[in-house]
Amino acid sequence: MPKKRYVGLYWTRTDKFDKIDTKGIETVRRDNCAFVRSVIDTCLQKILVEREIEGAKYFDKQMISDLLQNKMDMSFLVISKQITRPIESYTNAQPHVELAKKIEQRTGVKPQMGERVFYVITERGKDARAYEKAEDQQYAMEQELSIDTNYYLSQQLKKPLLHLFTPVMGSGSVGELFSGAHTRVIRKPSQSTMSMKGTMGRFFSVGVTCLCCHAPIRTSVQKQGLKLGIISPSPQTSQKSQAVCDTCKLEGKEGYTLMDTLATARWCEQEFSMVLAQCQRCSSSLHRPFECSLRDCALYYYKTKVRKDLEDAYECLNRFGPPCQMREIYHLTNILLISSINTQCNYFKLKQCDICSRIVKLSIINQL
Repeated sequence: MPKKRYVGLYWTRTDKFDKIDTKGIETVRRDNCAFVRSVIDTCLQKILVEREIEGAKYFDKQMISDLLQNKMDMSFLVISKQITRPIESYTNAQPHVELAKKIEQRTGVKPQMGERVFYVITERGKDARAYEKAEDQQYAMEQELSIDTNYYLSQQLKKPLLHLFTPVMGSGSVGELFSGAHTRVIRKPSQSTMSMKGTMGRFFSVGVTCLCCHAPIRTSVQKQGLKLGIISPSPQTSQKSQAVCDTCKLEGKEGYTLMDTLATARWCEQEFSMVLAQCQRCSSSLHRPFECSLRDCALYYYKTKVRKDLEDAYECLNRFGPPCQMREIYHLTNILLISSINTQCNYFKLKQCDICSRIVKLSIINQL
């Protein structure tokens, strides 16, 4: 490793080492994201303590694969830089300085000298510079912006891993960490219409897909028009009331999909309630609104993520049709019994709830 940057086992006794002593590397630097610090910490543990070189290599490849497939939580990719002088005195464009200017334009609040600016690197085009791709994480989550995983791999993770593994593997073999089967699968998250504003995506309509098999859903008018070749095959907004496609309906999968959606919504409600209660306790504000500005907290961005997931789950539930008494009872108790349906559902009297009719048929099939 370079000068003033080293790592080793710290010994004060002969039977056991005290700790892994690190100086100047990415695990102790605040301007690196938590993802890099976690990967380097685990590799040091495997190499120095467990003496498992192959285990460290396998772990690195798995983390790189998860990064390229967008399996990493965005809160682990937050980078922070300190504003060391007045913003006007910066001559070169830097990511945290340009983001500070954006924040001032959006909110009217200007980050002061000495404050740290937290940001993530998003995708802004092939030729975009790093300072153009820097964005506030909460804004990126709300707008559903895609993370530039190649930047984190090449600019954040690659150099520390080269410093760590070159003395162990040799300069000729260390390249296998960044090439191979684990780097060939790359997934990009789907973007909504809101996130595509200002791009070519605003000229296209967002299609509605089946919640079960993810196949495109088209109305009967569109199906007839496609046969005649007189209308566009792009779905319309009226399709959002349909949850599953006709094929999944015939196969009896609509009830299973509804219960999975209800379970997801309930889990999101529990997570959001837990995070909100923790934030209220930390701020000593149990009965009045509060605003948290502690961005170093692990729950700061997780709260925004859970709220978005809860809104998406409610949107999926609305596609099954208007809510009824049975859905509310099942949503609160998570109990699905024939007796409760017979006594508490209006389906047998008014025949107004399609959701309950599907649940009854599903329950009868399960008991046969």
